[in-house]
Amino acid sequence: MGYTCGRKLDYDTCHKIAVKYKSITEFAKKDSSAYCKAVKEGWIDKWFKRKVNKPLTEEECRAIASQCKSRSEFKKKSHAAYEKARQNGWLSSYNFDDTCDVKKRALRTISDKTIEKKAKKYSSMTDFYKHDRNAWTIAYRRNLLCKFTWLSKNKEIALRGFKDSVYVYEFPNVKTAYVGRTVEPKRRDHHHREPGDSVFEFAKSLKTDVPPVKTLFDGLTTSDGKLLEAKTMEEYRQKGWTLINKVKAGSLGGLASGKLTKKYCISIAKKYVSVKDLVKNEGSVYGALRQHGWYKECTWLKFLHAPRGTWSKSDKEKIYSEAVKYTTRNEFMHGSKSAYEKARREGWIDEWFPSSLRAPKKVGQFTITGELIRKFNSIADAARAMNAKHPQISACCRGLRKTCHGFVFKFL
Repeated sequence: MGYTCGRKLDYDTCHKIAVKYKSITEFAKKDSSAYCKAVKEGWIDKWFKRKVNKPLTEEECRAIASQCKSRSEFKKKSHAAYEKARQNGWLSSYNFDDTCDVKKRALRTISDKTIEKKAKKYSSMTDFYKHDRNAWTIAYRRNLLCKFTWLSKNKEIALRGFKDSVYVYEFPNVKTAYVGRTVEPKRRDHHHREPGDSVFEFAKSLKTDVPPVKTLFDGLTTSDGKLLEAKTMEEYRQKGWTLINKVKAGSLGGLASGKLTKKYCISIAKKYVSVKDLVKNEGSVYGALRQHGWYKECTWLKFLHAPRGTWSKSDKEKIYSEAVKYTTRNEFMHGSKSAYEKARREGWIDEWFPSSLRAPKKVGQFTITGELIRKFNSIADAARAMNAKHPQISACCRGLRKTCHGFVFKFL
């Protein structure tokens, strides 16, 4: 007998669930556990009639093809009919207007300069995508879109141009502020008012609304924007204000498309010696280097790994000196996996990174009449002792099922 979240999946229960749905596909999507049980027991064929598709004839394939203008449209409309016609050599006898397909093939041989000329007809990425999707697709596949800096993803950038602005959100009651810069003031202001953003979360902690944004400087270049942002942040600090900015001044972020150019990415990469430091501090730059093939030119970047077997032969003091660099055991595991494994095997992890202070709930094992038999420190201990699964004990404790292995389990 199958149990899922306190439900007993017998024949009657699964049948009641299956009756609600019109097809097997809908049944599988809406209630996968009941569906799997029905398939396993062989009940599914009793409740649903499966459609048996007969092989397509030449006349049926021709009828479907006559409704399509090109081969590509025929393939999209009925892949089975297209494959049947292709395998039997019937495609050549169909009257297709393949001018659309010929145009697509011709576009593949077009040079990058021609694609650039086509892109210059438009002021935004959206217009380029809508009105000339084939050229846009080729530009995307050839990694040309990042070079078309005049194409913006937002109409606001298209209207304002790539003009930087510096803004601030002030909380004068607690003398706290957020200083930022953007080329899309409206979009950025909307983003700061959504859950998860630092400005929204800080306003929520004070039980107030996000204050109106103050634009301090506008119409700036990127370099001027970086300098004025840093200068503004320093002025607020000198006045005794606390800044809730998570990122340092001068960070490019997502101000506009086309900023991660080859020259810029390589100049940033030269500041670092190892790949690890570059990924940690400038992840977007590393991604652009890998995506466009510029990473090959960064020959000075090295993978700094300890020699093989270093941590397995190290003592507790050396591994502790490595573990001190990280704040959590999760960071330690990702930062130095071999050292973490050594510490885990020796049992030093709990000593250096204590588990959360919240103790697990104690569980009691009762008879059906209500007599207490045993006490367990956690659900996991109860599951091990009873040779049961963790979700079964948990469901019983939460009242989703009455018993487990003939006993009642409750939180103490």
